[in-house]
Amino acid sequence: MSDAEGDVEEELHGDRLPEGLSAAQQELLLKRSCEYHARVPTHNRVVFDRASKAKQPAGDQRQLGSHLVFSSEFECGNLQRATQIFAQEYDLDLSADCSEGVEPELSRVLPHGSPCQWYYFSVVNVTAGWYTFNLHGFYKPASLYNTGLRPYMYSKKAKCWKAVGENVCYFKHRTRKRKQMDVYVLSFRVQLQDPRDVVFFSYCFPFTYGDLLFYLRTLEEASAKQHFYVLKRKTLCETVQKRKCEVLTLKRSLTAAQKEQRRQRKQPRKYIVFTCRVHPGETNSSWIMKGILDFLTSNKATSRQILSTHSVICIPMLNPDGVALGHYRCDSNGFDLNRVWKNPHPELHPTVYHAKQLLLKLQAKGQISYFFDLHGHSRKEKLFAYGCSGAKGFHSPCSHRFPHEEKVLPLIMSKLYREFSFPASRFAVSRRKEGTARVVCWAELGIPLAYTLEASFGGSAEPEAEGGEDAAA
Repeated sequence: MSDAEGDVEEELHGDRLPEGLSAAQQELLLKRSCEYHARVPTHNRVVFDRASKAKQPAGDQRQLGSHLVFSSEFECGNLQRATQIFAQEYDLDLSADCSEGVEPELSRVLPHGSPCQWYYFSVVNVTAGWYTFNLHGFYKPASLYNTGLRPYMYSKKAKCWKAVGENVCYFKHRTRKRKQMDVYVLSFRVQLQDPRDVVFFSYCFPFTYGDLLFYLRTLEEASAKQHFYVLKRKTLCETVQKRKCEVLTLKRSLTAAQKEQRRQRKQPRKYIVFTCRVHPGETNSSWIMKGILDFLTSNKATSRQILSTHSVICIPMLNPDGVALGHYRCDSNGFDLNRVWKNPHPELHPTVYHAKQLLLKLQAKGQISYFFDLHGHSRKEKLFAYGCSGAKGFHSPCSHRFPHEEKVLPLIMSKLYREFSFPASRFAVSRRKEGTARVVCWAELGIPLAYTLEASFGGSAEPEAEGGEDAAA
């Protein structure tokens, strides 16, 4: 390595490149970072600013000028500003979440102290050719973009999402800092071909609040046409911005005689509880939640068996406001709702407050056998779980039936599915996580098998089986 390359490497990541990268990716990182920081822009003009009152003109594309036309003014959209650097290269600044209530280590990261990871924007007025996009505002020092993850693009003409991009790399900005913290850049090249097309770019496949409402309506309509399960849909509460937080109950359809027989046995009711999208940018968790609900309502033998022994409670979107606003981690007030479970406020954190009250009612009526909080993960691969075991300073009212009971389910899942990683799963409980859903369910509510289920944004690192499909997460 030359002295110049060594200087670039030192500036790029302090004293060394991230570990585990291929030689080709390390070379790309060094080259692209050097090119990026040595640029002398020929255009350097702002072509989109979401905060500006002067909007881009609409109508005939011939009147829009020679630059791409960007927008993020739709549900889940996240793009604050677009600056044209060269004819076919753009710097894109992401919108940050709000500021209140975020963790101390995150409060120094971005303007107003909020994290930034999710992006979702549209592009029109294309001239066929290759374009370079540099997205600014990421705060995590490592990313799956350096190990195979690529941005996703949707074409209105093709009507499908696909992973796109060449020379995809994620590196530290040498000079820009926010609140004394480093800022990172995602850079990639993409080929755009059809001037009449509208394309969207996103961190992961979107699943909006509107998508959820449409899906729940289809579930209700389907449930009315069958007799093997009962689906009840209710409003758990209203959010700060007056959106509905929905809760679903699924259970086996019983005859009057079966109901009477169950009542006479006086067996405690058993529940399985799912929560999802407390972090709005983790859209892959919603697709997993949809897959779980599709399976439970499929009338397959295993789904019938589950519903015959347990009622399934699902809160499919705990943070509708954050989802609608295009946030990555916080709600409309800037709170990370997965850090307030220990003492949620009924007005500031209504969805978590009412979710916790619901869990307490279920525990009073019967037994919550399993609790699952679904999430997406930006730095690990595959699917994995975080569970709870005894730790110093934590005293749970529940007790495991046998040693290491909390590890059994993740171990079984790793044996059944190659996409699930038991070695990546963790079961220790730290003080930093004491306000999360799984720790509060275990330590305060007495649910021994409370889990956070994580799905990588990069999917599985395993090679695809012949004839198989890509991993959903």
